[in-house]
Amino acid sequence: MKNKFAMFIRIISIPPFMVTYLLAGLYLFHEGVFANSGEFIAALLFLAVIPALAYPFAEVVPPLKKGGRPAQRKTAFVFSVIGYIGGFIYALTAGFSKPVLTIFTAYLASLLFLVLFNKVFKIRASGHACSVTSPMFFATYYFGPIALLPSALLYAAIFWASLVTKRHTVREFLLGTLVCVVSAGIAVIALSA
Repeated sequence: MKNKFAMFIRIISIPPFMVTYLLAGLYLFHEGVFANSGEFIAALLFLAVIPALAYPFAEVVPPLKKGGRPAQRKTAFVFSVIGYIGGFIYALTAGFSKPVLTIFTAYLASLLFLVLFNKVFKIRASGHACSVTSPMFFATYYFGPIALLPSALLYAAIFWASLVTKRHTVREFLLGTLVCVVSAGIAVIALSA
């Protein structure tokens, strides 16, 4: 029962879902983030929809389906690269509002830092932890202290679920969290000038 509940938490906290929760919350309850509905739709497309397409894609392409979870993870990473880089370039060239560009910059910086840690330094930092922390960071940043407690509780639940399902070690999860905080911090500082 514990494992099933932990897996359920992992599923509902996959990166495309988490960023969708954030974007929808900002669009519906915070007037100062999106300049118009087009920015919201574009953010949803590049940060959530394109990365989410990795999962059905990995299911219908035979070699990827045969590759199991490792192939699915690699596919998800490739689709995230496409979405995050494409979104950042589009937001930059289309003159998106500074708050939305900040979010795109944070996601792109996170991606680059994860590649640096995981591929260059061969130090495993959890992409899942990074991707779930980012919406919590920005929810707290834009909504203030009211978002802090729900974010902390959600973070604790996802942390617990990741350990129970043995998807990540404590070190990997905390490193992924650190990558997010540093990336989001850089984005906020760079774009608030």
